[in-house]
Amino acid sequence: MRRLFNKNEIKAIKEEIRRAEIGSNGEIVPIFSRSSGNYHAAKYIFTIFLTFIAAAITVKFSNSDSLLLLVLALSFILGINIAGQFPILCVPFITKSEMLEEVNRRACEYFYSYNLGSTKKGSALLIYTSCFEHITIVRTDLRSKDIVSNDELQEVCNLITEGMKNKKPAEGLINAIKKYGELLKKYFPNDSLVNNNELPNRIHFIN
Repeated sequence: MRRLFNKNEIKAIKEEIRRAEIGSNGEIVPIFSRSSGNYHAAKYIFTIFLTFIAAAITVKFSNSDSLLLLVLALSFILGINIAGQFPILCVPFITKSEMLEEVNRRACEYFYSYNLGSTKKGSALLIYTSCFEHITIVRTDLRSKDIVSNDELQEVCNLITEGMKNKKPAEGLINAIKKYGELLKKYFPNDSLVNNNELPNRIHFIN
């Protein structure tokens, strides 16, 4: 996961978070996760699909029932292991809505487990990117939703998505942080030039 960014990029992102939060009462927390769901059903469907193909080939070239049973057993075990090691093979068996549901669920979970829902002004922003699903979600506190419009949040999200699509994740994330920093200063201003951090300025990586 950390390979998404080099050391200089991580340093630049942390600095951009610091700059974005100065002059505001906001917190920005980026989280990058390898995957948001286990997708067990998709893994079993892939395994059944593989087992069916192996069985069809066996039946075509052999009339042995014992060999067929052996192939079925081995194919099932092999399929489960392959699906676990290479989840990308299960993608054709996962719907977009299922992926989005899992990413939203994880974003909600991390929002509270990383204390974004406990800031004094309710102005924290979670930038959550799930790499397996290629989905980014931005989530704010309920108090911020009445102030920051969905269009403004979508613009922040689009900057990250664009960066990932162009294989420039650091640039996309920095642009998104900068944009939300502008929104923080607009809606949650703080005359102090001191950044009284409630949450650390860092990127979280979840494998």
